[in-house]
Amino acid sequence: MSPRRPLTTQSTAQIIVLAVCVALFSSGCSTTDPWHEPDKYVLTLDGRLTKDAQGYYHLSLLRDRFQTVHRIAGTLLDSSGAAPYQEQRITFESSHTWSFQPGDTIITIYRRNVDLNGQWVVIDTSTITAPTEMLVPTVNPASYTNLSGEFSTMIGPVLPMLSDTLTITATWTSTWYTTDTIRSTIRVVLE
Repeated sequence: MSPRRPLTTQSTAQIIVLAVCVALFSSGCSTTDPWHEPDKYVLTLDGRLTKDAQGYYHLSLLRDRFQTVHRIAGTLLDSSGAAPYQEQRITFESSHTWSFQPGDTIITIYRRNVDLNGQWVVIDTSTITAPTEMLVPTVNPASYTNLSGEFSTMIGPVLPMLSDTLTITATWTSTWYTTDTIRSTIRVVLE
């Protein structure tokens, strides 16, 4: 049997580095890792309105203006109720759009100034018109969760949609596994 060689400072350092690498690798595989994406998220969408027995929300459109805006909200949480480790992008689609036709006024700009009496006076106006047909969605296209997993967006149905039912879908797609996609849908009766 040959005699054992004593450990040198270099071999001791190599063993320590190896031990640290093994510890980091094994802790990186644990399920408590903050960078670990859970297997299942739950996406909920809330119309923040009165809901009927069928689960439809009801929004009263304003009669004194063309468009009624309303905020809807939701959450993205894992199956244990915890928020994602970082902000997540939520996209939205709606069943309804409205449009500007060529030549329609999109916006009127009023340039104002204060006169000698301290009153606002319009000194110039200009308009921007639609060069072609422009479709306008009734829901903002995207939002991000906060660190609690909450998000919100705005809907903006218009008065000609009175008596329609607006369907809104929120979608989350994993940044790690793009095949992982979940959706939540609500329906809003426009009264």
